Amino acid sequence: MSNIYIVRHGQVENPENIIYGSLPFPLSKKGKEAARKAGEYLKNKNIGFIISSPIKRTMETAQIINQEISGGALEIKADERLREIEWGKIFQGEKEKDLEKKYPKEWEEYKKHPSKFQFGENLNDLVQRMSAVLKSAIKDYPDKNILLVSHRAPISCLVLNLQNKDLDCMHGVEGENGSIWELEYSDGQFKVNGYWQS
Repeated sequence: MSNIYIVRHGQVENPENIIYGSLPFPLSKKGKEAARKAGEYLKNKNIGFIISSPIKRTMETAQIINQEISGGALEIKADERLREIEWGKIFQGEKEKDLEKKYPKEWEEYKKHPSKFQFGENLNDLVQRMSAVLKSAIKDYPDKNILLVSHRAPISCLVLNLQNKDLDCMHGVEGENGSIWELEYSDGQFKVNGYWQS
């Protein structure tokens, strides 16, 4: 049996509330503290390996957690499949307050039926790549507890899929910055085992 811990990156420096997607926003002071607290929680979880989205805020989060749990001794592998959803040209880089005015139809659809909204990436494709990370992590690091560091949309959709819930429920999934979803892998199956936030 293996445990997989999936952490959402800490809060970023984003005073204008821009949809940042893959943009390289760094962690804020609050975000660094959330990552440190996540590391404290994970300290006794016997993490054997860390895999992170390569985007700046997730790598910073992974490094802070690594320092807390191992003094920086664990290897951190960057994996593109853990990156944030591809927002496409409409949303990324836009201020959230402007989106409702500029793209009212698209914004409404995103809020009510995200599975139908064409970002730059379909939610089912997002689930597929996140599921592939889980499977390859278990294959590459058998019998080890693994830490994944990712983003809100990918984590939410993965959790919904594992719980056999509709992806349109994406906005209702818990997932504060620095929070952790705990999964268990046993007898060839992944199951959601718990949720933690500081």
